[in-house]
Amino acid sequence: MATGSNGEIILEVKNLRKYFPITKGFIFQRQVGAVKAVDDISFFIRKGETLGLVGESGCGKTTIGKAVLQLLRGQAAIEGSARIADATRLYARYRFTRATESQYQAGDLNRVGVGLRYRFDERLHLDQEFSADPGESGQGGATTRVQFEPRDAWHFLAAYASFSEAIPLRARAAGIDARQWTAEAAYERRDYRWESLASMNYFDFSDSNQRTVFYVTAGYAYEMRAHREQRLFLEWSQSRNTFDSAVYFNPARDNSLGLMHRTDFVYDSRYRRHVDHLWLGVNAYSQEGFGTHGRWSVRYEQDYDFDESRALVVGTGVARNVYDGKYETEARLYLNYHQRF
Repeated sequence: MATGSNGEIILEVKNLRKYFPITKGFIFQRQVGAVKAVDDISFFIRKGETLGLVGESGCGKTTIGKAVLQLLRGQAAIEGSARIADATRLYARYRFTRATESQYQAGDLNRVGVGLRYRFDERLHLDQEFSADPGESGQGGATTRVQFEPRDAWHFLAAYASFSEAIPLRARAAGIDARQWTAEAAYERRDYRWESLASMNYFDFSDSNQRTVFYVTAGYAYEMRAHREQRLFLEWSQSRNTFDSAVYFNPARDNSLGLMHRTDFVYDSRYRRHVDHLWLGVNAYSQEGFGTHGRWSVRYEQDYDFDESRALVVGTGVARNVYDGKYETEARLYLNYHQRF
């Protein structure tokens, strides 16, 4: 049911469908049918309204919520680079993300970038990239990154992107883009026992929203063996938004405090390097107007350096998140491949 006034429509869903395929065969699978979890659902929500979905278990309530919030998605990235001078590398990359529902395909990311990485010396590096969507005009952008490492243990980063790739899928699907400023400082002790990072990101959205995100973490390695390392991190984050009628999740103010545990499994293999990472996280999340709730996450990643020029990272994870006081489970799958020439 819906309650509220006759205000402007802030969310509209038309002819939503979600079919899960029924396949037959083990090696050569083929689809022999489909389970219609959600079939031709339409609704809209006006500003100030609350919509409730009521039905028996298994009727599709959770599927509708995940489809609208886009909690199932995949992404991949490919990059290649070549040395063109003693201190300069030319690189090209392609990154894409895919939504599971057709009405959000306008938010799919297809990004091709070409750039130069220049080393002034061992401490100061510059990365200048120009990128675009090959299928969409007017989606060009430039990204500038400056890295400074005054000492072996310290790392500083300043970056600006005229077209941010780190905005919500629903914002991109609505034709919204953003500029992004980043500042970051990181420390890692030479014996690798202690490490910390602090960052600030500022987003200037085209819908007039301005988002500021702060993140701080500190970690300690309490076990460092030849084939296994274990670290515990304390993490804190906070964000603020200035626009309260966005079509994407946009809390006025929120913060999170929690613990993250990471185990690194180091394998002897035929490759130059093979390390698997397991992350387990719990935190308390507070959103203005919706109280404090617990969250958790699990992520597993395989990290390969096949040789000095080829690297591959494959990962998957699941997280229990909170949006406006409501719990949702998010799944993630990602792949990154790097080739140096």
